[in-house]
Amino acid sequence: MPRFRSGDVRYGEMKKDACLEKQRKSRSVAIFVVAVVLVAASVSLFVQWRLSQVSAGVCVKQGRVLSEEELRQAVLQSLVDYEVENASIYNYGTESSRTLHVGIIRNPEEQSVPKLMEQAFLGEKSFKENFGIEDIYQDFDWKELKVPFILIKYISGSQGIAGLYITTEIQRIDNPEQIDTLSNKYKPNLYEQLQGYGKYYFRILEVAIQQDCCGNEVPMEKKEEIYKSSLSILNSSLSLATPRYITPVSNCGELLTFQGQGTVFNFHSITWIQGE
Repeated sequence: MPRFRSGDVRYGEMKKDACLEKQRKSRSVAIFVVAVVLVAASVSLFVQWRLSQVSAGVCVKQGRVLSEEELRQAVLQSLVDYEVENASIYNYGTESSRTLHVGIIRNPEEQSVPKLMEQAFLGEKSFKENFGIEDIYQDFDWKELKVPFILIKYISGSQGIAGLYITTEIQRIDNPEQIDTLSNKYKPNLYEQLQGYGKYYFRILEVAIQQDCCGNEVPMEKKEEIYKSSLSILNSSLSLATPRYITPVSNCGELLTFQGQGTVFNFHSITWIQGE
């Protein structure tokens, strides 16, 4: 009868172990591949669902579509928060006494900036007093703010530039695809779409004026010169404003913004789409 040497037995066991190890690795690879496929399928289904929600106008945070008025109110609140946050960044990062203020003009009788300028120009008080500005800060209670109002940002002292938003001019654009046909018009990318952008666009007009046009901070002769210059620049900018001041907003009314890099203050900036 043939004899089995111990070496033959060990070789056979080693071969068997190697075969079992190979099978285990194959099973592990198969399980991993299946897991990757399932995860990819789940992600794909989630992305498709999320994009369908965005396309339908659903605000995911609230689980519903906001009414036109609710959406517009949310956009206004987002704009106020945006300017207050930027003022906080500016004032924290500067050692200058020239503080950046954000304020509101409640229930303005006049909605036209040129007419507001004229009234303030004829006033004998400071820029802030002539416009009737109430400063607001980060702890401001939005519920106290009623539309219509004017949002304004300005630098303390003279020789500053003030930016004004008239709330009656902040309106939804019904057909953003008809704004222009430029190939480089900004559109939200996939990540931004997943955040709820791409369904709604708003026209948010900001106009700038020279503060010395409308206060007692400079002599009357200089004030009149600045007033005329500021009015001319304002009328010119208003005639070009429509395509420049349109921005995507989320289905929850949040402005699409980005934070600048490499600047002194790293302000947040609104993402404007390009127009004619």
